[in-house]
Amino acid sequence: SALKFDVAGLVESMSSEIQKTEGGELIIRGSRPGDMLYLIDGIKTAQIGVMPSAAIGSLTVYTGGIPAKYGDTLGGVIAMETQSYFDLYRTWKAKQLKAGK
Repeated sequence: SALKFDVAGLVESMSSEIQKTEGGELIIRGSRPGDMLYLIDGIKTAQIGVMPSAAIGSLTVYTGGIPAKYGDTLGGVIAMETQSYFDLYRTWKAKQLKAGK
């Protein structure tokens, strides 16, 4: 798919309130570029980079009503958790069982 490695594009496609600037930054509800808070596995990052969609365990986007645990931000929050080794192993194991191996 076109969004296989484009996490920002995937997030943008989730809601009409989310837009991408010419520079590739995400903005929510007309906020200023740079006001977004990005978290990958609980670690703050400046932006979301390139990541295979198969590595994403969960993706939560807050466009309003941001929980206090994320701190002081006005632009919105994108919290992404990657799949753990055990998640990938369970997926592989389920495919093996389904194939009768």
